[in-house]
Amino acid sequence: VALGAQNVTVEDSTLSGGYGVFNAGAFTGRRLRIDARRGLDQQNGTTANLEDVLMTMTGGAALGISVTPTTSSGGSSVVASHLTIVGDGSSNQFGVSAFDGPGGENATVDLRDSILRGLTTHLSRRAINAGGRVQMNVSYSDYDFSKVIDQNSGTGTGSINSSNNLNNVDPLFVDPGAGNYRLRADSPLIDAGTPGGLGSSESLTDADRNPRLLDGNGVCGPVRDMGAFEFQPP
Repeated sequence: VALGAQNVTVEDSTLSGGYGVFNAGAFTGRRLRIDARRGLDQQNGTTANLEDVLMTMTGGAALGISVTPTTSSGGSSVVASHLTIVGDGSSNQFGVSAFDGPGGENATVDLRDSILRGLTTHLSRRAINAGGRVQMNVSYSDYDFSKVIDQNSGTGTGSINSSNNLNNVDPLFVDPGAGNYRLRADSPLIDAGTPGGLGSSESLTDADRNPRLLDGNGVCGPVRDMGAFEFQPP
């Protein structure tokens, strides 16, 4: 899907090919399955919102989310929750990457309640152009802390603000070999997401349109799971 400056919402869809979404405008994606070399490429001075999305990355140099503003675009941002981004073991695969633009345009990523697995680099933040700021805020997510790039050079600024995350914990997917990335009943990611009730703009359902907020482990009351799929207790 290639988008210009439109405000576009795509829901309950499967996207595949070289690009899932190549976006130069405001975009909202909910309950998507993206099987591609590049999941979301966010470029111009707008925000993309992703919620309840499974991305399976295929081939070398595949990239789940790329935030790279173009010259004079005013910066780009992505707000994402409940993503499951999985690589296929090919070389040089990235989960989430953010760069400043060539003219110092800013880039921002807000990521929470997500799972990154099987990738060469899980998070990459680089502010390398004059005056550019790149900020990445990651919370209540499961990724490999050792597979992170966090770089400022010259007058570039910004940081990765990480809170309440899990370090490369096995999600215990039901059957990843068959493409089933739902959580098993014994997954440590059940009820491990952001605490509290759902916000007014949050979806009430997960990627399968099942209820999002459940007491999956029978311990602490209804809490979000990490990832695109909420465990549904019997």
